[in-house]
Amino acid sequence: MEDITIYPAKKRLVVALIAIIVLTALFFVLALWAPSHIAPLTWLFIALPCLIPTCRAVYVLYKHRPCMFITHEGVKVNSKEPWEVRFADVEQFIPISHRGYKLIGIRYKKHSPDWKSEEDIEEGRKERMLCKEHPGAPYDIPAEYLSMNREKLLEVLNKRLNHPL
Repeated sequence: MEDITIYPAKKRLVVALIAIIVLTALFFVLALWAPSHIAPLTWLFIALPCLIPTCRAVYVLYKHRPCMFITHEGVKVNSKEPWEVRFADVEQFIPISHRGYKLIGIRYKKHSPDWKSEEDIEEGRKERMLCKEHPGAPYDIPAEYLSMNREKLLEVLNKRLNHPL
C-alpha cells in the first residue's frame, strides 16, 4: 500500500478567512463612523483582534504543511511536536467526540507499553487536548479540519491495521 499524506482542509480555512475579513471590514466601517473619541477604542479592541485569526488562516493556507502521514508501519501526526503510532501496537481506531471536537481514539493492545484502560484514557483526555505541542497524544488523533473526513480516515486506518502490506 502506498503512503498517504493528509493536509489541512483548505475549504474551511478559506470560509473562516472570508468571514473574518468581512467582520474586520464591518468593524472598520463602524470605527470610521463612530464619534472621534470612540473610534480608536473600537479599532483597538474589536477590529484589530479580528485581524489576528485572519493572519493565522493566511499563514496556514500559505504554509500548506501536512497534518499526518500514514505509512505501512503506522501514523505520524505532524503537530508542533510530531508523534507516531505504530500499527503493531494498536488494536483498533474508533471515533470519539470530546466537547464537540471530533477525534480518532487509539486503543492499544494489552501488551503495548501505551495501553491504558478506557476509564484512564477518558480521565486524562482534557489535559491531553490542552497540550499545544501534541494535542491528544498518544491516545487521540484530532480529526477536524483535515482534507480527509474522519469516517474515511478511520476506514483507511483500520484497513491498514488489519492489512499492513
